[in-house]
Amino acid sequence: MNGTKLIATFIGAGLLRPAPGTWGSLAALPVAWALTAAGAAGADPCGGGGLCAGLVGNGGRDAWQGNHDPAEIVIDEVAGQWIALFPVALGVAHTGADLRDLWPGWIAAFVLFRLFDIWKPWLVRGRQPARGDTLGVMPDDILVASSRRGRRGGAGGAGPWGADVTDAARLLELARGKGIRIATAESCTGGMVAAAITDVAGSSDVFDRGFVTYSNAAKVTMLGVAQATLDAQGAVSEPVAREMAEGALARSQAGLAVSVTGIAGPGGSEFKPEGRVCFGLAAAGRPTRTETVEFGARGRDGVRRASTDHALALLIAALGR
Repeated sequence: MNGTKLIATFIGAGLLRPAPGTWGSLAALPVAWALTAAGAAGADPCGGGGLCAGLVGNGGRDAWQGNHDPAEIVIDEVAGQWIALFPVALGVAHTGADLRDLWPGWIAAFVLFRLFDIWKPWLVRGRQPARGDTLGVMPDDILVASSRRGRRGGAGGAGPWGADVTDAARLLELARGKGIRIATAESCTGGMVAAAITDVAGSSDVFDRGFVTYSNAAKVTMLGVAQATLDAQGAVSEPVAREMAEGALARSQAGLAVSVTGIAGPGGSEFKPEGRVCFGLAAAGRPTRTETVEFGARGRDGVRRASTDHALALLIAALGR
């Protein structure tokens, strides 16, 4: 392992499984403790040092696995964790308190940073620089740490259909860590969820297949949705979303499947307005979940993009349990 990879994986912490990002954050704690105990408290060792290390580590990611963000690179998590610990280090520096007396702050900084890094607060979404930028994958984790104190992906954090690539990358990281493959069953989004996932390089080891079943006939023949369910409930309904998700799971090698069926517009009806979208989530060994979201009359493109992002969020939530 060369020097760049040693930094990028934070001395091999990123090679641990599952959840390499969490291992990276955990490995950052004793180093931050040592720096603070040595009198190096403050923004420079907790933030600036992490940023500099991140620039070196992420700058060599092209030589690692191509121009994307493999899960092994955890120096961004390390830098973000150090920034999240800044208030604790600052408290030690200004009050002279014993590090052991501030143990609740260390635990809170670790737990909250990991939660924010997985779920991504609104401020972080879409803040990823263009692919190939020397800053690499640093900004989202730095913003996560900053949000705790007060998505990785392609250009602008969005894929070719406007989906949040940050969410897709996080989804792949979680699924890869748990060894779970994913399938999609889509109607109104027409394959946008599958496209968002596969827009991230290296997705082939996680994404199994996608079913685009736009017509009722396709739902029946490709996913096994009962014609009786379609006749009684209509295509935009939770029972149909349930059967779509379960059909995708049964007809694939995946352990987790999401389905999307809705009214993208323009226009709708009194009973099924524009922006109503039903989702299904089927997982091996778990009860299938369904839900309906009213996105409102935000236009066809807006409804489809919002549905794609919500489907990704459902998958992330399922893997985060």
